[in-house]
Formats: sequence, C-alpha cells, structure tokens
Amino acid sequence: MKTLKITILMLLLLCTHYLSKAQYVQPEKTSDTIKLMPQTSFDAAAAKGALARGKATIKGVAFTKPKTQFGYKAPFAPRIYANKIKVLLFPVTPYLLEYLELRKQNNYKKLKFAYMSNEAWYYHYYAITNSVGEFTFPNLKPGKYRRFSKLDVYCILQSVFRQWI
Repeated sequence: MKTLKITILMLLLLCTHYLSKAQYVQPEKTSDTIKLMPQTSFDAAAAKGALARGKATIKGVAFTKPKTQFGYKAPFAPRIYANKIKVLLFPVTPYLLEYLELRKQNNYKKLKFAYMSNEAWYYHYYAITNSVGEFTFPNLKPGKYRRFSKLDVYCILQSVFRQWI
C-alpha cells in the first residue's frame, strides 16, 4: 500500500513537471556558420567518365610527422603511418578546383567553411590503408586525381604508443 502511494505521487510529480510552463523559454541559437559553395555547376557525366575502369594504378603511403613547438613538421622526426585510414580519390574537375580554392578561405575562428555538394561528393573512390600506411587504387583511367585523407589525433596517439611498446 505504501509503495502504491509513493508510485502514484512520483507519477503525479512527473506529469506536473512536463505540463508546467516556464516563464521564459530561451530561443535556440542560430547557426553563425558561413558556408562557401562552389559556383561552378558540377558535371556528373565528366566525373563518372573519369572514374571509369582503366589500366592505371595509383599506389602510395599515407603518413604524417609530429609538429615542433613552433608548429612546423619536424624534418628528421620518424614518420607516423596512417593505420586503417580512409583515403579518398576524386577526379579533378572544374568544380573540384573551385572547391579547393574555397578551402583556402576556411577560417575556423570565424566559422567560415567550404562545402562540396552531395552530388560531387558521390563521385569518388576510397581505399583503406594497411598498418604501414600503404594504399592502392587499381583499374583507373589515366587522368588527374586529387587525394584526401584525414589522420585524426586518436590514430596518431595509437601509432606513437605502439612505437614505445
């Protein structure tokens, strides 16, 4: 009987909490992000043609080097290889070239970022690196391509700790 009274009291308190209205509701903050989008129209047919099967192969090794106290990469420091990192390969089109120019205007303090359209993002290949950062893109048509990858802090720390052990 006592637990039933406590349960009913708790339910009433919860119901009144959700039904009560505040004197003032803080409005949601609007986004201050400035989105930079390329003005060139994306040519899907050209991108699809550039990604058609061919006989060329791109091979590489993804790595980074630790930065010095002044913010520069240390030239004689050991390489930190990209372990299990996604490497993206985009065909070079006028749209991509404009996007790369807009990326130079990125300003993290002013929330100013360059964005690529979803349609342009759709036309790319990706590969996953092995434990020593090697990646391969087989069966490509000869042409110009742009490679992107992101080596996050967790992967850098994971690699550094492996070298110490």
